[in-house]
Amino acid sequence: MALPKKNKFILVAIAAVMIALGFFQEQAKVNVNFILEKGAQIPGFFNQDTSTKLELLGAEKSKSNFDYYYSHESIDWLYTLNQGQLSKLKWIITFVSIATFSLLNVLALRFLAFNAKEIKLFLLVEGICISLALATFVFGKIIHQNEMVYPTVRGIMGIVQSPVLVLIFIPAKKLFNRSF
Repeated sequence: MALPKKNKFILVAIAAVMIALGFFQEQAKVNVNFILEKGAQIPGFFNQDTSTKLELLGAEKSKSNFDYYYSHESIDWLYTLNQGQLSKLKWIITFVSIATFSLLNVLALRFLAFNAKEIKLFLLVEGICISLALATFVFGKIIHQNEMVYPTVRGIMGIVQSPVLVLIFIPAKKLFNRSF
């Protein structure tokens, strides 16, 4: 079944928004993580004023020009926040990204002519991914191995903060329809 031109245009617009949001989200998270990680290594860093924090971490960035983690453009207003506020902001960015991508993914599925049952299945799979990530995070806390489980949690959370599941569901639906 061919999609109407209107749907194709809307899908392209949704894809463009997803791409822009993905870059914005990554830029914000890299900045927050950089400040949290590198700032924690500098005694008294979070007690400094904004310009001193920028100067201290600017020196850190100049050590590695070719590493994205170091070479990204700074979001200066983040340096006004303390360690607790940055940690909270990291969670806020994560949950806003999940909610926004969930909405965009469901919109994309609707314009791809997925029915309500298929969209519910998509949301169920997304919920399972989030539950798995949270269970892994809690498990890491319980066994005091946060650093060990963090890459797994981050990877799973990355799936629900992107169009990855939609890109899996599209061919899955085609395969399922061919089989039956």
